[in-house]
Amino acid sequence: MPLPRDPTTAHEQITVNSLLNPASPAATPEPRVKISILGGGIVGLCLALALESLSVPFTLYESAARFSEIGARIMIGWNALRCLEEMGVGEEYVRLARRSWGEALRDGRKGGSEGGSWKGEVFFQYRFGGTQRGEPFCTLKMPGGQLNTHRAELLDLLLSHLPQERVRFRKQLVRFDQLEHGVRLEFADVTQEDADVLLAADGIRSTAAGTGSYAYRALVPSHLVRAAVGEEIWAMPTMWLEHSRHVVHYPVSGGRYLNVVVFKSDFTKGRTPVWDKPEWVEHDVDERELLRDYEGCGPQVRAILELVKRPSRWAMFDLPDWPYFVEGNVALLGDAAHAMTPHMGNGASQGIEDVHLLAHLLSHPNLTKSTVSAALNAYELVRKHRVQRVKELSYDTGRPWELSAPGVGDDTREFERVARETMDWVWRVDIGKQVQRAVTWFELSLE
Repeated sequence: MPLPRDPTTAHEQITVNSLLNPASPAATPEPRVKISILGGGIVGLCLALALESLSVPFTLYESAARFSEIGARIMIGWNALRCLEEMGVGEEYVRLARRSWGEALRDGRKGGSEGGSWKGEVFFQYRFGGTQRGEPFCTLKMPGGQLNTHRAELLDLLLSHLPQERVRFRKQLVRFDQLEHGVRLEFADVTQEDADVLLAADGIRSTAAGTGSYAYRALVPSHLVRAAVGEEIWAMPTMWLEHSRHVVHYPVSGGRYLNVVVFKSDFTKGRTPVWDKPEWVEHDVDERELLRDYEGCGPQVRAILELVKRPSRWAMFDLPDWPYFVEGNVALLGDAAHAMTPHMGNGASQGIEDVHLLAHLLSHPNLTKSTVSAALNAYELVRKHRVQRVKELSYDTGRPWELSAPGVGDDTREFERVARETMDWVWRVDIGKQVQRAVTWFELSLE
């Protein structure tokens, strides 16, 4: 699996706010740019929060009657955590995520909340799932530790910092038209709004393609897991690897449940096979279907899967590489631009990287109605290469997780090397340098 080379991997950290020096006052200052955000999911709300933290006004349009999130857990990588810290919610998110683990990631568990040492730098421990007894052969660590919450918990955290008067509910966009220096929005309620820039964070759309993989998801009471496989396996975020399938689990809800995600793939169908079911998420699936998909697995994996009742089943999708993220004064971000498989746990984090860079461009002192499109082009120039590479790496990473990567297979040393190098490249991006590059592109385009 070839690793990308990108100048944003430099380790020199740059203070983003130092990049945005106030411009000389103009003789006749232009009015503030009118920013519209489409979509009130995690990425849309993060963008709203980032703009709010930089004192940039905006209006967020959400098609539903209230904010809500489908899905189960959301994992935030070290790359995105640093963005959240700049937005002012990083510490709150870490506290929220660690409460989700409860005492599961502490070494001495008898001393209450202060007992034992925190083992939170573990991303995942890897074991073979088809052997008689799968002993760990690799433990991958992430700076700051694995941080995940329920999507609704993160949504509530973001909402607690946003002024509600900037949000418009029941506003489903049906059409937009590019103007000379702006965008006209038409909504299903037959109202219209004009904006200088439209930022679309409204999620994955019908152009998404299947990947030949699906996953069962379920929550299992922790006391049952402990009784079945013991304390060590229950407490540790773990991946069980087999050919064309793998199981992921980690404690949630203060350690009361084990979140279990069970993947099954068919790589013989090519990169984008057709998903032949009417819905991409099925609920209340017969657990016997899961067990049939995992016939022949090892005893520890079997013991966990036998505890799963009525799981949901999710098709794994991603997007083809768009030739552009920006057209005129409209930009795509998050899943709308680069939906990806969950194999690296970094899809939402890439959307937050988008947000971080865009917010600093949109707060630039030289941003006006006539320069918005140049700012959006700078966003695309910096983000498109990296995020499309991460998207491909996410798909490719499903191969070693399922012992199907050419040149890796079940070679434990090569597996560990590839896993560490790939994830380090994703996590250790210099977010300040990304902003510096985009600001430089923007300023050069104005000369």
